[in-house]
Amino acid sequence: MAETVFGYETVGQAIATVLANRTFVDGDPMVLHESRQIPSGRVINVQFAGRTNQDVAIAAISGGQQNALRAEFTVDIYQSGVDATEAARLRNRMLDEVEVALMGDRTLSGAVAHLEIGEVTLVEQAEDRNHWAMAALRVYTDKTVTTQ
Repeated sequence: MAETVFGYETVGQAIATVLANRTFVDGDPMVLHESRQIPSGRVINVQFAGRTNQDVAIAAISGGQQNALRAEFTVDIYQSGVDATEAARLRNRMLDEVEVALMGDRTLSGAVAHLEIGEVTLVEQAEDRNHWAMAALRVYTDKTVTTQ
């Protein structure tokens, strides 16, 4: 019996690949960073945040052999600046570019059935002389998994 899995790591990597292949308006590439330590400049971090069942009826109709799942990922965007205003302005521009990159490939090259961009949480902070602006963008991906 063949099984398909959601492949959370694969989907996270597909999101990261879409973003890594994007170049900013200023010509700089996007920087993907997997550590919680944030270097200076701009950084993007993709994290798996959880999943839910999309359609309970599908699982019931298929005798439990099929399940429609929605996985949530966060794309954390960090941007430093000389002051809080510059950091927030640059963060907002980077958020625009991340959203456009993701909208350009709604199936992540076939890794998922659909990709939806959700809400954004914004944070600004200053530590010593470093000013940071952060956006946590929610990305939802849908996929049907089956044991057949």
